[in-house]
Amino acid sequence: MKDSSDRSAEKLNARKSRKIVGISLFLAFFLLFAFLGTRLLVIAVGKNVKNVNLNDRAEKLYTQTQTLKARRGSIYDANGNPIAEDTSTYSLYAVLDKSQRSLTGKPLYVVNKNKTASVLAKYLPITKKKALKILSP
Repeated sequence: MKDSSDRSAEKLNARKSRKIVGISLFLAFFLLFAFLGTRLLVIAVGKNVKNVNLNDRAEKLYTQTQTLKARRGSIYDANGNPIAEDTSTYSLYAVLDKSQRSLTGKPLYVVNKNKTASVLAKYLPITKKKALKILSP
């Protein structure tokens, strides 16, 4: 009889031990997931980790600026001579109408024709005299 009571006590202790281990594991995992969930929520709402703004960091990481130059193919005749090629063209405009003003009243037209003619002569294959003639219709 003593053996059967010892066995039932051992079974009871084993059952208690398993229950304690199970509850301990449950609490440990619950606390771990609660901590991770809270950390994820803080990051998602605050968008900062160690004083680094995640939006700025992602934008800097995935954004780049690059200038692409457009090139068109050349067109050749039957003998292999180019008949149409890619060239660069530029347009230059000088506003002479004195009614062109910004919202604040600042002039948006050529105010000093002599100075403008000097700058044009410096950067374009044109004389100052010819530029001044063009600016004074």
